[in-house]
Amino acid sequence: MQQQAPAAVPPVTFVTRQPSPAPSSTQSVHAASGAKSRRKALPPVVRGVPPPSEINRPIAPYAANKLRLQQYVDLWYFTEEGLSRAGGYQAYEGDNSVTLAQASSAIVVTAPTPPSKDARRDEELTWDQVSKARTSFLSYAKGYGWKAEHLEMFSIFFICLDAHPIRNEPKGNETVIQYQAHFRRQWHLTCEQQNTAAFDLATISDDALRTIRAKIIEQHTWATLQSLERARTSILSQPKRRSVSPHGRDAPYKRARASGPHLSFPSRREHTLRSDWREPAYSSTGQGTFFLEGAETTERVVCAICLGLHTPAEVVKCTATKLWNGRPARCNRIGNRIQSDTGVAICINWQRPSSGISSINYHIDPANFPCTWGTFHAFALLCWRLPPGSQGAVRDVAEAYRIIPLHHSQWPGTVVRLGDDQFAVDTCAAFGVGSHAGLYGSLADACTDIMRARGLGPMAKWVDDTVFLRIRREHLVSYNQQRLDWREQIVRHGGARHSGGRLWFGGDELPDGSIDEFVEDMRFPLRDLANASPRSESDTLYSYSLSDTDRISSSLGIPWQPEKDHPFSAEFPFTGFLWNLDGTRSVSIPRAKADKYIAAIDVWLQKPTHDLKEVQQLHGKLWHASLVVQHGRAFLVNLEAMLGIFHDRPFVPRTPPRHTAADLKWWRTTLSLATLSRQLPSPCAVWDPLAYSDASSGVGIAVVIRDHWRAWRLLPGWKSDGRDIGWAEAVGFQFLVHTVLVVSRAQHGCAFKVHGDNRGVVEGWWRGRSRNHPTNEVFKRIAAELEEQQSRVLTRYVQSAANPADGPSRGVYPSTTLLLPPIPVPAELQPFIIDFDAPPTRAEARACSQGRSPTVEPKGTHSSDELRRRHKQNEELDEINFHWRSTYCQAKRPPRATFRDGLQLNPSILRPACAARERLLKWTPSSSRRQRDANGDASQLSPEDIQRITDVSAFAWAESTLGTYGTGLLIFHVFCDLRSIPEGHRAPADELLILAFVASIAGSYAQSAISNYVAGVRAWHILHGLPWNVDKNRYDAALAGAAQLAPPASKRPSRTPLALQEIASMASSFTLADPLDAAVWACLCIGFFSLARLGELTVTTQKSFRADLHPSRASVRQEAHRDGSEVQVIHLPRTKSAVAGEDISFARQDGVVDPWAALDNHFAVNQLAPSVHLFAYRKPSNNAIIPLTRRAFLARVKVAALGIGLPNVYGHSLRIGGTLEYLLRGLSFETVKAIGRWKSEAFTLYLRKHAQVLAPYLQDNQEVLGELSRHTIQLPPVR
Repeated sequence: MQQQAPAAVPPVTFVTRQPSPAPSSTQSVHAASGAKSRRKALPPVVRGVPPPSEINRPIAPYAANKLRLQQYVDLWYFTEEGLSRAGGYQAYEGDNSVTLAQASSAIVVTAPTPPSKDARRDEELTWDQVSKARTSFLSYAKGYGWKAEHLEMFSIFFICLDAHPIRNEPKGNETVIQYQAHFRRQWHLTCEQQNTAAFDLATISDDALRTIRAKIIEQHTWATLQSLERARTSILSQPKRRSVSPHGRDAPYKRARASGPHLSFPSRREHTLRSDWREPAYSSTGQGTFFLEGAETTERVVCAICLGLHTPAEVVKCTATKLWNGRPARCNRIGNRIQSDTGVAICINWQRPSSGISSINYHIDPANFPCTWGTFHAFALLCWRLPPGSQGAVRDVAEAYRIIPLHHSQWPGTVVRLGDDQFAVDTCAAFGVGSHAGLYGSLADACTDIMRARGLGPMAKWVDDTVFLRIRREHLVSYNQQRLDWREQIVRHGGARHSGGRLWFGGDELPDGSIDEFVEDMRFPLRDLANASPRSESDTLYSYSLSDTDRISSSLGIPWQPEKDHPFSAEFPFTGFLWNLDGTRSVSIPRAKADKYIAAIDVWLQKPTHDLKEVQQLHGKLWHASLVVQHGRAFLVNLEAMLGIFHDRPFVPRTPPRHTAADLKWWRTTLSLATLSRQLPSPCAVWDPLAYSDASSGVGIAVVIRDHWRAWRLLPGWKSDGRDIGWAEAVGFQFLVHTVLVVSRAQHGCAFKVHGDNRGVVEGWWRGRSRNHPTNEVFKRIAAELEEQQSRVLTRYVQSAANPADGPSRGVYPSTTLLLPPIPVPAELQPFIIDFDAPPTRAEARACSQGRSPTVEPKGTHSSDELRRRHKQNEELDEINFHWRSTYCQAKRPPRATFRDGLQLNPSILRPACAARERLLKWTPSSSRRQRDANGDASQLSPEDIQRITDVSAFAWAESTLGTYGTGLLIFHVFCDLRSIPEGHRAPADELLILAFVASIAGSYAQSAISNYVAGVRAWHILHGLPWNVDKNRYDAALAGAAQLAPPASKRPSRTPLALQEIASMASSFTLADPLDAAVWACLCIGFFSLARLGELTVTTQKSFRADLHPSRASVRQEAHRDGSEVQVIHLPRTKSAVAGEDISFARQDGVVDPWAALDNHFAVNQLAPSVHLFAYRKPSNNAIIPLTRRAFLARVKVAALGIGLPNVYGHSLRIGGTLEYLLRGLSFETVKAIGRWKSEAFTLYLRKHAQVLAPYLQDNQEVLGELSRHTIQLPPVR
């Protein structure tokens, strides 16, 4: 039946002005003659005025008249062609002609000349012509007096269309041409027919654009189909010969045709299923289903790109990048194809592009065409749950994709041009198209659901393979009850789930933390069909047989391939594996497939280089094998690394990574084993031995199992040849697994859980491999040991603060009574690792004598960075916790005061290893918060409510304060451990214990440090709801005595102020055009005049910037006093003393040190986004944006200070110097205190040079004193 063409886009026609009633014909003639007599006289000449500078080319009189009347006119008149044709017209005088209408007595004003015969409508122009004509159109319209608002509207109208993104889409230019012509006419028509305001042309309607584009594409598609139909009729009318032998696929290809290509096309397929589908419409002359498997060497294919003929080996190397019509594309050979009488197959481009070249699959998202299929683990769970005695059968659908007819709207995507007037159209689904797997999968889902509704099952499918599982009849009731339970789980968790192109069904969480997967929704129960039809005696034992599947599939028209049927058996092939449902419940790699994989490895090893396709093929085979050979995943890393080196040059052979050959030889040896099988993965109980591992690059490795531990030291030189902290963490993981398996005597075949705080190791083990070669070698050893024990380990991530192995890995060793038995260190690890209590090696002793950490290289180490991050008071205390250092290296260190060396905290479950800032919260006293009210009655609050009080109270102190307090709490408990103070006496602590603690550490620390440490113990009491009973007077006396005994080294010299003159002298050393110098100079000037703390203006590290903690460019604003005085204000989101944030401000200054000008210069040199750090700068070498760190600031300022002879400049020097400068200017003490945002008398610590400040008040000059008396000057006492 002939199809009807879709409705064409309605042509946009010219609208002619309708005549209106007019005087009689006699009056018309007199009016015409009178008009000539009243012609206007020439105007007077103004002497000295030159003619216009612009020379306008004449336009056609027709177009000029339209412009005069402000009516629609085609843009052709303003193109180069239109203007050239207008040059022959006589100059237009501006008069209209009056004519008598034939059908009425109306007089109609008409143009003096008709439209040009050569004129073309706007729809016939190109967009380039429209773009050039619009400029002339607007220029002439302006000359004919069009209003400015209309000219502006038309100008914006053309500009918006020119920049519209729809122009980048297919048929985009045609769309905007149609749009502008239609709506420009419509606008003029609206203006003529209405007195109200017309619509705004400058506002583009995206909906109208899409509608016009859709109609244009529909017309183009219809025209193409009509052309193809004519070509098809022409081809079919020629004599043709069959491309397939009458004997089917097994007949050899006998001869090549010398005549032109005559294709064998079937008549258009009906959308209903037929009984004779098994005869393929397009068949191969070779033996295989796929081209590359069944093609003969003499077969040639027509390339869809260059239209040339290729052999199978050449087709994938076609270098053409343009179609015959000039459009960019790429040639690829995929799947089944159309076959011609000459043996020429049709190659259609489906694949995704490279280097930006488009293709069919580029526009398809397979996720929009989902279907169900059984993954390896989902199908393994299905098989494991079958009752005893179950069996499976496998059937294959013949020409699965080819039975899916394509809608005619999809045919343009399957067209291949064969010659000047010959085309081929593939009207059925083909392998390789992104959506066709889902198209066939949807049909297959419907078929399997129909069979399940009839009581067959369980069932699963993989592309065109369907596996039928059946159970013995005596298990039907119990198994259906189990299916009902699974159905409830699926419904409870939301039913079907959509992941990419797959639909699946999820249940409850399994013991290993994964989600239970099902291949169906368990909607239908299994039925007993044993009596539905005659069957063998063995079949009567089961719920159904293959004859039941045939009865349903024949009615549905499913074309099975009988030669590929595998009857019901306890062992059956599916997805390339052999599944065994007998007592072993196992899955294995068939011997034939293993030999095939070995042959592929041998071919690979014979060549030094390989292209992308070869890598993909071998990797795919071995990845498939790794589903059974699980420990083989670590031997795929090098192939996976090679997959990423081809980029956009897939056909250029590359050399494999260095260790690839060794991995493949391992695979070859493994695949040569007599049996390659594993038990079906199944849910099993997971044992949690409370096992943890950790590593510290500054010390070593540790494992903890419950309360017991073991540790090892890292030897000098371990961090080399790719070994890093990840490798050390992996070794700790290996030691932990070995300890659990051997020392803890884990049961054979068990699954257990271990914990670590390195995500690279924890999550890397989920994948079974690591990209880092040394770490991957560790994974191989772990996998081999687990394979030998038939055990399984699950890794779980834990934060470092909650990892019990964190302390021992850093040298904070618990009691040796809790040591785990030693384990042998593998030979390959002995050069890098030694037991924690072993005597120091020569390399360690040499490193210790040089004053550096024995475990790391001399240059920047992780442990030193870790120490620098801690509070300044933590360094001297935490370093002595490295037990072996204090034992073996004590003689190499300078002597210190007693009590600082040899500190060792006794292990206790009340005090887990954690950062100093976390000790107040995580170190718990033996007695908890009182849970009774003031009357002694039991509180009605839950334990969670009580704990919430503690958690919230912990936010009362700043993080730096928590670090200091945590150090004090550590020293307090060490003091108590040395004196065997019971836990119950430590909290709440009595006054005598606290005073003894102060007296014990007096002489070793400064008064301020002791005060902070006691404050930490007090805060610990407050946080955990315990009373603090210490008399303030007696405590102050003890603290005053400790101040007199403070060691001289604890007293730092006062920070000297940085004066304004000194900053001015340093200005010449800054290059203000340099990004870093511009940022540092601005920070220096602003910090000085705003009295800001340096830490408020800079960040600690380049990665520590946070918009909620640090000022950004958006934090700057300007404010002014009502007298006109202006200041710049910077909002600090959070400060040490104000969680809600504070403002700092500064004004313009005379001279070179002007913070206002410095900030403007910084913003001009470093032009960055408002959201970045206020003093961020751009690094010239790589254009990276770097926040200004405290370290970088001080380093640059110290260089400038040394240039003028200043040896020491500190962070506080700016704040102190700014304070002194304002006081010297005569500002009052309270005013300066307000500028610096001091809320206490701590302000006095920043005051220097009292004599200079007091000098004006000490002079014997009444005028000076009178002037000064006008200001309220309050000075602090001189110290």
